[in-house]
Amino acid sequence: MKKFFSFLLVAIIIFAMTLPAEWYQKALAIDEKVLGKDHPDTATTYDNTAGVYDDQGDNAKALEWYQKALDIREKKLGPDHPYTKQTKESIKLCLAKK
Repeated sequence: MKKFFSFLLVAIIIFAMTLPAEWYQKALAIDEKVLGKDHPDTATTYDNTAGVYDDQGDNAKALEWYQKALDIREKKLGPDHPYTKQTKESIKLCLAKK
């Protein structure tokens, strides 16, 4: 019985880790449709999606999403905006994990 609960706990953790990525994908579809692909709020969803992949240890996907966020933020907000700087820092930290 103890092994069953250990397995169940692991399954719940894995399931819980994959849900946020799916939710952000749904939010992203709405953002892109309503706001456009280069809107700062869409960049926030890209950044949040990257954070989920980063937390899951998927550095390649995290970096891909961070870069999308960074491209928009640099273009729309400028290189010195706090959000742009935050994304740059997230990329540095993600690269350090490789």
